[in-house]
Amino acid sequence: MTQEALDQRVLLTQEDLAVLLDCDVKTIRVDIRRYQGEHGILVPTRGSKKDIGPGLTHREKAVELFIQGKDAVSIARDLKHSLKAIERYVHTFCRVLYCQSQLRNTLRTAMVVGISVAGVNRYLELKNKYWGSVGYRERLEEIEKVGSQWWECQDAKKKPGQKARRRR
Repeated sequence: MTQEALDQRVLLTQEDLAVLLDCDVKTIRVDIRRYQGEHGILVPTRGSKKDIGPGLTHREKAVELFIQGKDAVSIARDLKHSLKAIERYVHTFCRVLYCQSQLRNTLRTAMVVGISVAGVNRYLELKNKYWGSVGYRERLEEIEKVGSQWWECQDAKKKPGQKARRRR
């Protein structure tokens, strides 16, 4: 079905296939992986051909470009993402680096930052990839400082003691 659609210059999504075959999207994903892995059959979908869809993200690529010294505006333009999304990826990366340096525990870091353990691991893999290079090590240390500043700002927002009551 996907090949017929491609022949007609249309690409089906995994969601389209799930509707057409009356099954769950997760089943489609498992089947596509099996066909490609075990049988070597390529299943052309919109996500695989156009690099788009809910299962694909440029998060790691955006952070990698940030580590390499690009600014958020350039990254957003190059990856065709919103500036807000790129800034969120970068700030999350900064928080993960700082939190991991303080806690040294992936699960705790994930819980504190509010992302999955897999997300923390992907960010730490990026850090490890660039940590060996002297130029990038300095950049990563700067990024970690940004994460520490974020935590200091969050702590400053917290007021010790009781909250003042409003008068009516």
